[in-house]
Amino acid sequence: MTEPLFIVSICVVLAVALALLVWVIVAIVMQNKAKKAPGKIVVVDEQAYVLVPLGAPAAEQSAVAEQTAEEEAPAEEEASAEEDARAEELAPAQSEEAIDTSDMVVLRRNESIPYAEAYLRLSKAQKGYVDEIIRYAEAKEGVKKVVNDKSASVYLGKKLVVRIVLKRGIVTARLTVQNNDFIAYTDSAGLNIKEKPIDVKIEEPGMVSAVKDIIDITYRDLFAERARREEEKKAMRREQRRLAREKAKAAAAEAEPASEDTAEE
Repeated sequence: MTEPLFIVSICVVLAVALALLVWVIVAIVMQNKAKKAPGKIVVVDEQAYVLVPLGAPAAEQSAVAEQTAEEEAPAEEEASAEEDARAEELAPAQSEEAIDTSDMVVLRRNESIPYAEAYLRLSKAQKGYVDEIIRYAEAKEGVKKVVNDKSASVYLGKKLVVRIVLKRGIVTARLTVQNNDFIAYTDSAGLNIKEKPIDVKIEEPGMVSAVKDIIDITYRDLFAERARREEEKKAMRREQRRLAREKAKAAAAEAEPASEDTAEE
């Protein structure tokens, strides 16, 4: 082996060894860092959770979970033991205590606000939208208005004409636009298929006019469907009466020969 080739071989070996050493050092540092900071803490409704990176080994995930549980267990046991007795004492201290939230994400579930309270929080314009739509639908013949904690609705029989839903300060009109031919088919075929309602956000006066037009279409179709069902019921009752008369005639015709035979004897 010539001297230049030997020198090149030595350099290559040293470079590979140096790269391997750097890789080992980086791996050790990253592992130690992961152990010190297992993940960001997420608090959901006062329940703490530790975020573990995707793809982390199962052993690492279980270790993080066990570590978090061990840290929280004493505090939970202490709080449950004297929760009622020390609630008033701890409240001021907790409110004054500084909490480090630099590595914490706090999440809250959306609280359901009753319809009446949500209505009071609307702007004057939004209240006008709601009132106008409900008044328009309620003026239709044969309808009824139902208000509960979730919504205000107007029905024709059991069919929804319009429903007002208030969420996060947004007025939404829920409507059912049905196809009477489709309803007649499902009825005749004995299929329990319902059409999905549509939601329309009311953010400007023009949307109120559009909702009122849809209410007219819905009410017309619902009224026509009700008339069709009533006519079908009447036809069914007429058919039942006809069958009953024919059955009575057949029974009378069978009874006449029997009475004649009795008379002859």
